[in-house]
Amino acid sequence: MKILIIGLGSIGKRHVNVIRELHPEIEIFAIRSSETAEEVPFVTNLYSLDEISFQPDFIIISNPTNLHAESIISSVKFNCPLFIEKPALHSLNDVDAIQKLLDENNINTYVGCCLRFHKCLEYVKAELSNMPLDSINEVNCYYGSYLPNWRPGTNYTESYSAKKENGGGIHLDSIHELDYVYWLFNKPEVISSSKRKVSQLEIDSVDNANYILEYSDFNVNVTLNYFRPEAKRTLEIVFEDQVWMVDLLKNEVTESGNVLFTSEETIADTYVAQMECFLENLHSSAMMNSFKESMDVLNICLHDKQ
Repeated sequence: MKILIIGLGSIGKRHVNVIRELHPEIEIFAIRSSETAEEVPFVTNLYSLDEISFQPDFIIISNPTNLHAESIISSVKFNCPLFIEKPALHSLNDVDAIQKLLDENNINTYVGCCLRFHKCLEYVKAELSNMPLDSINEVNCYYGSYLPNWRPGTNYTESYSAKKENGGGIHLDSIHELDYVYWLFNKPEVISSSKRKVSQLEIDSVDNANYILEYSDFNVNVTLNYFRPEAKRTLEIVFEDQVWMVDLLKNEVTESGNVLFTSEETIADTYVAQMECFLENLHSSAMMNSFKESMDVLNICLHDKQ
C-alpha cells in the first residue's frame, strides 16, 4: 500500500506515526512546500503532485485549512479515498462545486474529527441512545487552552491558527466540540453565535467563540477559547434528576461525584482508533463523517446571525 500526505506539519507527522504503528509496511510519500523541509523518517519527500508516478491507495490532506479546497480538487484525479483534516474547508464558498466533483468521481471521503472516538463520548452516545432526549434540560460544552502551548518549539504567531487568512481561529481549530454535539444530538433548530478576538495574544484570528444551539427540548451552550492558561475540556449534561460531567482530559464521566465511566485511553489514542476505522472502511459507502456530513457542522461553525 502506498499513501500520499499533502501537508506534513504537526498533524501530518502525527498521522505518519499512527500509520507506522498500525501498518509499518505502508509506504508513505508527502508533498512538501520546500526542498529545505526537514526529513521525516519513513517518509519520501515530493514537491509537486506532478511527480507522483504511482497510484495512491488514499490521500491525507493535512495542510493549512485555507489550502484544503485546492488540495481536494487536485486530488480527485487520483480516484482514491480522501482523509481530510478538520475542518474540511475554512469557508462555504466552494462547498457545492467540491461536493459535485466528489460525487461525479465517486470519491470516498472522511473528515478527521477524532473526538468521535473518545471513549467517554462513545459511552455518552451509547447511553443517550437508550434515553428520551426530552429528559435533558441543558448541555454545556467548554474547551479552553493556551495557543502558545499548542505546538512546542514553534512560534505560535507564525502558525496557521494565528492567522485568519490561513483558516485560523478557535471556532475552526476546535470544530471538534460542534462536531460531537452534532454527532450526539443531530442538527440544531436555531443557531446563535459570537466570535471575537478578546485576548492579548498576538494573533488576528478569533480567540473566543460562543454558540447557543437550540433543540426542541433543550439548549446546548458551547464556549471555545485560545487563552485559558490551564486547559479544560468538558461536556455537562443536565437532566431532570441528575447531572453528568464528562471530563475529556481526565477521561471520566461522573454524576454527583460518582464515577459512571472511566478509561485509560487518552485523546492521543483517538487518532489511532480514527485511522483504524478509516482503513477498515476505505472503500465503504458507509464511511462516517464524509465531506458532505462535515459541511453540516461547518455551517454551524461559520453561522454569524444572532
